[in-house]
Amino acid sequence: MTSQGDETIAPSPSAMEAEIEALLLSARASSTAEAESMVLDAHLAEIAELAQRLTEEEFGRHELVRLLLAHGSRPWEDSIR
Repeated sequence: MTSQGDETIAPSPSAMEAEIEALLLSARASSTAEAESMVLDAHLAEIAELAQRLTEEEFGRHELVRLLLAHGSRPWEDSIR
């Protein structure tokens, strides 16, 4: 966070983060893992399209792809906290 005088400026969330937050705040998802799964399910076609049009490096940097790759390790990460 950046502070300018008395005003605190928080970084704006990405569209994906905002979607996850909306699912949690609306109680449509009961956990972060569930919200992430719902977002990934909703964007599977987009992820498949990205795989076809982006280079491997660009594909690996895309936030949906990073979430997809990290999502498999979420239960393990949560268990060590």
